[in-house]
Amino acid sequence: MYKHLSREERYQIHSLLKAKQAISQTARLLGRHGSTISRDLNRGHGQRGYRAEQACAKALSSYAVFSTSLSLLASMSVGKR
Repeated sequence: MYKHLSREERYQIHSLLKAKQAISQTARLLGRHGSTISRDLNRGHGQRGYRAEQACAKALSSYAVFSTSLSLLASMSVGKR
């Protein structure tokens, strides 16, 4: 089952990045796939590097849009029956 990164995990990613840990090592330490870490690094990267809080905000915004889209699709399919 898919589990979203928590705020604590994002702060751990930030700390490990500052400590010059490789993405693969960070992924192993957190028990996550390397691509999960890589995507979050891209999501939370701004002008001043990776920001855990920025990654959290973007993720929450993304989840809200996805949830709204699913609700809209569900209501459209119910109306067609």
